[in-house]
Amino acid sequence: MNEAENIKEKFRQEIIGFVSQDDILKPLNFLISGCPQKASLIIIGGALRNLAIKHIYGDGPPTVDIDMVIGGLGQDYSLDSILAEEKYENTDFGGIRWYPEKSCFSFDLSLLDNFLPIKKFRMEPSIDSLLETIDFTVNTLLFGVKNELFYEKGALEDIKKKVIGFNAEKTYDKGLLAYRLLLIRHKIGFYPSREAFRFLRTTVDLDTMAWIKKTLKSKVDKKVYKGVLEDYDRICMFKNYEDYIKQEKLPSYLR
Repeated sequence: MNEAENIKEKFRQEIIGFVSQDDILKPLNFLISGCPQKASLIIIGGALRNLAIKHIYGDGPPTVDIDMVIGGLGQDYSLDSILAEEKYENTDFGGIRWYPEKSCFSFDLSLLDNFLPIKKFRMEPSIDSLLETIDFTVNTLLFGVKNELFYEKGALEDIKKKVIGFNAEKTYDKGLLAYRLLLIRHKIGFYPSREAFRFLRTTVDLDTMAWIKKTLKSKVDKKVYKGVLEDYDRICMFKNYEDYIKQEKLPSYLR
């Protein structure tokens, strides 16, 4: 096992420990028992990203929800049937936010076949397609709940660099991409990559910014709303990426 493989294996073991806590393990076992046997349960994105930040730097942003996709069930399977007696709500883009009893985490669930970029670009619903279509490289972290396999596509390297760069080559909504970029930038405190910096400065017009503000108001509290807009204003102050990097302060756990 080379050094890179050793690093990934150590982090895989940390993920296994993370998902073994009762607040996560019990809901996962509930999903496993409720889904058809052929279903694959995959944890993606934010929770694993935050765990990787903590793994590398010793501290990181808090995790309050677990994002998951469920594969092998087709587009028409009803997740509601699994959660009939549970507390949940429908989310944007056809997903479900589930609030398991006695867990400090909520779970955002969607079908792999209905993962928006995969569905939009008519791609095969697979691990490879999922890794290819995740928006930012720092989010390209996947963990198979049943087989305990860990997948990534440059996420650990970008986390070490403290940078948020684009992963997906195709985008279906530039406004949504800008919204997610600004929100993740605020959550984890990393620098946008040079390309992402240029994207925010040149792509976000007045109409897009109005939509971003409206969406933020409906989804986050006033403190986060203010912080995201202040981040964007600082980006717009600088034409030169190096000048922006020099003045931008990282969270204390990244310094």
